[in-house]
Amino acid sequence: MLAAASRGEHVPNELALYSAETLHQYRQQIDPGVLYQNYQRDGAREWIRIMTLEHVPQMKDLVLERRKKKQLGYSTETLAAYLGMADADSVAQYRSLLGAHPEAQLLAQWALYRATRDPEYLENLIKRAHEAMGLIPTANGASPMVAASSLHYLQITLAPQATSALRAIVTAATPNANISALNADRALAGLFYIHQDYGFVDQTVLDYFAHRKGQKISQDLIMRIAAARNSPELEVAAKNYRASAYEQYFVDLKDRPVESWIGEYMGDLPIDIVAPIKKR
Repeated sequence: MLAAASRGEHVPNELALYSAETLHQYRQQIDPGVLYQNYQRDGAREWIRIMTLEHVPQMKDLVLERRKKKQLGYSTETLAAYLGMADADSVAQYRSLLGAHPEAQLLAQWALYRATRDPEYLENLIKRAHEAMGLIPTANGASPMVAASSLHYLQITLAPQATSALRAIVTAATPNANISALNADRALAGLFYIHQDYGFVDQTVLDYFAHRKGQKISQDLIMRIAAARNSPELEVAAKNYRASAYEQYFVDLKDRPVESWIGEYMGDLPIDIVAPIKKR
């Protein structure tokens, strides 16, 4: 369908875009040229997001073209950051966003850490995330937008400091905490899928089954992780907690790749940092 659309055959733009999104979600190989041809045919910005995440080579050319035309700013540098562009000009453009609106500042911190590996940028990102979720005091108060964006960047940053920061969010997600249930789920999902911090994740799941500790974590995510991990200890705990529910999750997930259901907790993922989960 994508190939037919790229050749100009009569395929609705919405259907072609849906096909691309589905293939990407399931981590199926997509011809980069076909994606780029569909973007040129349709022009919708949703193609840019998919092409960026699929690392279509022409996307770097698009970034360079935008910069040449002085089409600078948040949208252009988002493309550059997700593509992992780390040249001197990219670093300068990221730095120019440090004084922009809050969401652009968060992107800049993440992009600069990825480009330079200077731990100060990651420390600032962690501080913003913890402030926004009420883990540390701040005069600015909690901010749902800053919390969601900074958490997303921590999810997709493979570094011990980011792993520790996500652990702190999950640990603090008690019923009376300011952390939202969605953000608690996303932090645990990041630890499970991207960071593969199985020791902490397994213990969190076991604590949930035994004591309902961390009640802001959803039962849906807990059951999905238990079924995907498929370890004897988690299986026993899950069946003691709610056997029929666990059996249904196990049946639903046993033949499905984690990528087919984890996306709702993860958001957009740069392909270069995604490590497939090996079920045990």
